[in-house]
Amino acid sequence: MSRVALPQDEADLLKRVLCEMPEVNLWNPGPRHPWLPLAQELARRGFVALTPDRFGGAEVTVTATGARALIEAGVIKARELAGGADRLLRVLINYRAGYEAGRTDPSLGDLSWGAIRDSPHNRAALSVLKRRGLIEERSKTAQEIEHLAGCRFVRATDAGMRA
Repeated sequence: MSRVALPQDEADLLKRVLCEMPEVNLWNPGPRHPWLPLAQELARRGFVALTPDRFGGAEVTVTATGARALIEAGVIKARELAGGADRLLRVLINYRAGYEAGRTDPSLGDLSWGAIRDSPHNRAALSVLKRRGLIEERSKTAQEIEHLAGCRFVRATDAGMRA
């Protein structure tokens, strides 16, 4: 993986928003916060999303591009993200193992698949797992599209079960 040049102040802000805020991947700076101009520059480059609030400040969230830049720059590891790759793989392994061992009701369908919320930090973790061949993804049924919008359906592959 190639290293991305990310200035220290940008890396610090991205890491704080993504990993260290009380609410994961959400920061609400006021209109006069000294880091707001830096957040605006990061938004221009696609590393964060800014949503104006009614007080003149903004809601700041790190995008998948920003999370990927942090990982590629070596600032964080994918497993450090909320819903990180290691934790996510363990959950998917348990789903599939439970289904294959017959611990789920067969009338409910194939419960070896997990519905994972499609968020920037989960996208980054899923990307790492998919690139390593540890998970597979499937498209949603019409009913799932209606009831589970904003989720991705994934499960551990045979290689993932052995990991």
